[in-house]
Amino acid sequence: MQTSMIIPLPSTASSPPGERQGRKLIMSADPRVINAAIELLLSHAGKREAEVAGLLGIKRQSLSQYVIGKRANPSISWLSRLAAVCNARVVIELL
Repeated sequence: MQTSMIIPLPSTASSPPGERQGRKLIMSADPRVINAAIELLLSHAGKREAEVAGLLGIKRQSLSQYVIGKRANPSISWLSRLAAVCNARVVIELL
């Protein structure tokens, strides 16, 4: 059984954006950090982009554009759907 990964979005915590804390990734609105988090989700799930894209009902190229930074600012809803198919979840913490 795979364990879930918790990725708070966004965070003003004292850690630098994108820094891992245990099983959490503290994020910022920086597109590079979001792209890295998407890559991390895919890696965590152990699934290929094509498989994840199929589960999301999008083309693999669309998912790839988020990973490489050609497409920016995914919605929280989209990130939540991505996390769900990657056996993770998005948690928003307001500080």
